[in-house]
Amino acid sequence: MQVVINAGGEGTRLRPLTYLVPKSMVPIHHERPFLWYLLTMLRVQGFKNFLVCTGYLGGQIRTYFGDGGALEIDIEYSHEVRPMGTGGALRNALAMLEQQFIYINGDTLLPLDYHKFKVEFMNCNRMAMLAVNEVKSGNCMVGSKFNLVGYRKGGYNSTYTDAGVWGLCRTAVEKHIKEGFVSLETDVLPALIRDSQVKVFPAAERFYDIGTHSSLEEFKEVTHVNS
Repeated sequence: MQVVINAGGEGTRLRPLTYLVPKSMVPIHHERPFLWYLLTMLRVQGFKNFLVCTGYLGGQIRTYFGDGGALEIDIEYSHEVRPMGTGGALRNALAMLEQQFIYINGDTLLPLDYHKFKVEFMNCNRMAMLAVNEVKSGNCMVGSKFNLVGYRKGGYNSTYTDAGVWGLCRTAVEKHIKEGFVSLETDVLPALIRDSQVKVFPAAERFYDIGTHSSLEEFKEVTHVNS
C-alpha cells in the first residue's frame, strides 16, 4: 500500500531551526533528519511505495532522499508552490494517489503495527480510518463499533485523541477536497463523519510530534536511548 507523507509545513514553532531547513528535515542524531526515522520505520515494516508532499524548502527533501534507492524504497514527490493545507496537499497530488493509501504528517511518528492498520483499513468498508491514542481528554468522540462520531480541534471530554495516522480512499479526496487551501482535520473530516465514513484504530503506542522545541528534544532523547 502507498504511504503518503505530508512534509510541506513551514515549522514556525521550531524557528530558528526551520529558517534554513523544512520541519521534517530537522536533524535528530548524526545529522539524520526526522523524516529518515519515519521512512526507516515504515520500510522495516515492509512498506516500499512512498509519495512525499513537499512545500517550504522542499527541494532539500528531494536532494537528500532522491528516489529512495539508498533506503531501498521508492519515493515520488508532489510539490506545492504555496501553502495549501493538509487537504490541499492531497488534492494537489490527486493524480499520483492510489485508490487506498496511508497518510501521515511529516512531523509525527507513531510506532504502530502498520500491517495490521493496513489490513483493518482495507476491510472496514469506509473512506477513512484514523489511529487514536487513549488519553484523559482527547479530540475524538468514538461511538459504537469504533466509529468516529465527532472531532474537535480544541478537544472533547473524551478518552481518545488523534494519533496522526490515517487510512484514506482516493474517492474521499475527490469528493470532499476542493481546490485551494483545505484542512483535512477541520474541513474534510466533519463531512466524512456526517456520512459515517470514519472508523478509528485504537493504538497503544506512544505518538511523537516534533512540532515544538520541547517535543523535538523529547524525541531526540527517546531515539538516543533506543539507538
